[in-house]
Amino acid sequence: MSMSNLIKSIIDTMIEYQAINNIKGRCITNTQILYDIIRATDPLLDVKIKAAIVIIDDSENNNFIINKGHMVLDIGNENVIDVSYEVASYNNSYYFTNIKDFMNFSFKNYGKKQCIEIWDKLGGIKKITEDFINFVKHANEMNNNEFSMHKSYYNKLCDYIQEKHKHQLFMFTPREMKKYLNK
Repeated sequence: MSMSNLIKSIIDTMIEYQAINNIKGRCITNTQILYDIIRATDPLLDVKIKAAIVIIDDSENNNFIINKGHMVLDIGNENVIDVSYEVASYNNSYYFTNIKDFMNFSFKNYGKKQCIEIWDKLGGIKKITEDFINFVKHANEMNNNEFSMHKSYYNKLCDYIQEKHKHQLFMFTPREMKKYLNK
């Protein structure tokens, strides 16, 4: 199995675990796990953790949903990987790693009036921006191995990944990966 197929399989396993266990609100830990796996298996790969605002297009209900604080992996060329079932399970999701692009897309696709109504329900654009900036701070800490995430969940999901992929050769177990990256 190629490295890219292995990573895809691990992402599927992560999303499967979250779906089975109804896991929500763990995008930071989910992203950290995949980041650790990728960095341990290919330390030269240029991958970064990024904060994102996500718009989920719910066109069936003539509406859209905003996730104002989310974490993804940036794999270059404006491509991101989302390993959180809660968001990635939607078909029409748009990811923004800056406020300007988020606002431009929102106005263009949904109209200023509808955007402002929905933003006001979330505390206004100022609150959305503050929450996003907080996630940017966490992403920077994570990229510098300075952030502490939900360790119990991290270990449970890593155990699940290890069990599902035990037939494949890993240079490190997921728990060993964390130790390896912090040397």
